[in-house]
Amino acid sequence: MPFAPSLCTDELLIKCKQLADRYDTGLTLHYNNSSDYVESSVTEFGLRPTQYLEKLGILGENVTLSTC
Repeated sequence: MPFAPSLCTDELLIKCKQLADRYDTGLTLHYNNSSDYVESSVTEFGLRPTQYLEKLGILGENVTLSTC
């Protein structure tokens, strides 16, 4: 399972979500909501982290975003 979206390719995140859906299981990702992380996401993708995950189709009832 991937640790955090920032450490994975889009393809890996999408495949993990597809597998979670197929096998009716959950997907947990570390979610960093610090201002630096948000800023880097906007710079790299033009979207805030949650918007980016939504664009990829990652978010859903079986997805948990956790933070420390």
